[in-house]
Amino acid sequence: MGIVFLITSRYLRGAKIFGLLSLKSRLSFIVMAVGVSLLVIVLSIFNGFQKQVKESLWSGGSHVTIENNYESGEIQNYQKIIDLVLKNKYLKERVVSIQGNITSHGLLQNSTSFIPIMIRAVPMEATSSSDLNFTNLPHLTYYNRDEVRLMNSKNYILIGKEMASLYGYSLGKTITVAVPGGTFTVGKGVEVNVESFRVSGFFRTGYYNYDSRFIFLSLPVAQKLFKLKGSVNQIIIKVKSLDDLVRVKSTLLEIFNDPDFIKLSENNGFAKNYNPSITGCFEGNSSFPKVCWIAFRKTYIQDNPQGSGQQSLGE
Repeated sequence: MGIVFLITSRYLRGAKIFGLLSLKSRLSFIVMAVGVSLLVIVLSIFNGFQKQVKESLWSGGSHVTIENNYESGEIQNYQKIIDLVLKNKYLKERVVSIQGNITSHGLLQNSTSFIPIMIRAVPMEATSSSDLNFTNLPHLTYYNRDEVRLMNSKNYILIGKEMASLYGYSLGKTITVAVPGGTFTVGKGVEVNVESFRVSGFFRTGYYNYDSRFIFLSLPVAQKLFKLKGSVNQIIIKVKSLDDLVRVKSTLLEIFNDPDFIKLSENNGFAKNYNPSITGCFEGNSSFPKVCWIAFRKTYIQDNPQGSGQQSLGE
């Protein structure tokens, strides 16, 4: 150890004019300190950005979605499917929420024009009597607490923060929404249902296309609007962790090949993935559901006059 201290003191010690450390040693310490500081700052920014992206994507929508491709896509008795999934102990421990859901294209009236939007309806259930941290919704930045609690029975709606800024909507603003009714006649074409809603809150995910195109309704109100009579067109699942997704999807496929589910599906055909354009869809037998893994993919309406079609973010 003596030789180490001898060499260290020899090259660290400067001339009398420089004091304890030489000029080169001082510059080395300064450069090293600056380098380490920059590294810490870059890592902090990267970790913060990574966390924000994950939280935004993770809270923006569902992680696994099940749909029906028969006829109108309606899923009847969807609660029986939910109960069957929750019988699995592994899924019950790792699933944050599993709910019936309605997702559809729609039109938003703005002055004299109609804007293509995506409408999503979810069960509006608070985690407690005093907590409004809804597990099925993105993060709410500003809302009317009393109106949000009445969304299951009133025509109240939640819109993205970007949509509010883009079209000048404020809390309490009444907006008009048009959706396809599902009935087609030769004389009139596709039936359109039109309803007025009151803006009760704003949500924010951090993604412009999502926050400017999506609106949220409560499931009971949407069932009346779409005339689904207690049915849904999707079953959505949110899991606790990204690490659980691979095991969750494989477990779901096992359930869908189970005789109990086959018996249940005889009266409720389920066989379509959420969006064929999204990668990472997994399917079992052709007569059973396809489970679509959409953890880091969201969908939005293409910005065109017709408002038709969907595409995946990042593609």
